[in-house]
Amino acid sequence: MATLTSTDYSNDFDVNWYIDSYYSAVAGCHEEGDFLTFVLMALHDIFKAGNVHGKTLLDIGTGPTIHTVISAGPYVQNIILSDYSQVNREALQNWKDDKIQTGSALCQFVLDLEGGKIHKTVPERFEEIRQKIREILPVDVNKWPPIQLGNDCPDIIVSSLCFEAACLEVQDYKKIVQNVGRLITPGCHLVVVGVLDQTFYRVGNFRFSCLKISESDLKEVYAKNGFEIKSWKEYIPPPRNAEEAEFSDFQKAFVMHAVKVK
Repeated sequence: MATLTSTDYSNDFDVNWYIDSYYSAVAGCHEEGDFLTFVLMALHDIFKAGNVHGKTLLDIGTGPTIHTVISAGPYVQNIILSDYSQVNREALQNWKDDKIQTGSALCQFVLDLEGGKIHKTVPERFEEIRQKIREILPVDVNKWPPIQLGNDCPDIIVSSLCFEAACLEVQDYKKIVQNVGRLITPGCHLVVVGVLDQTFYRVGNFRFSCLKISESDLKEVYAKNGFEIKSWKEYIPPPRNAEEAEFSDFQKAFVMHAVKVK
């Protein structure tokens, strides 16, 4: 049981523990039920519809794994990954350089969903993604600008479990969405994987705090920042009380596709 609280993503975020516990298999974390399969299927559904495509995809707060861009890869020309933590950026660079092998089971799951219509094998998909990754950049969603993109203007922003982990107040979440929204123009897409009413998630011996935000407050934030929600899918994990919640305590997860309209 993790009893220590941390905000130090450079020294206390154990990349290997995080990957092994949450993303080494499609089953994900046992305590969270089918959360990971829900996310992979929801992302697959968003991109297979054909409405979300473009030149450049920016993944904000990628973490140490590339699972969020597996379904998106075939629908964009360029991919920019980013994370606040240097250790996560190093893990992403090692994956891009083919120095570490992570995510194969998750990729195979996505290929099975696609029925082999795009790529037949995991190495084929991974090679395409590696070729399309242009940069791996530092990001801080609490600042403006949150990231230095140069001349790159993303058509699509994807973010998973980042915004609520970067703040503790709803007002700060509003600022984060405002900062991220300013990176794209009307007509561009935002795909967010998030959790509701969560206060922490575990990495190794540490608990990292999260914003406890309700669905109504969250949707209001996006609406007031010029986003129109096109699809919303949600997942409720197995019931657990505070004593049983060892890895996280979210009450609902969601995958949202929104379009910037103003």
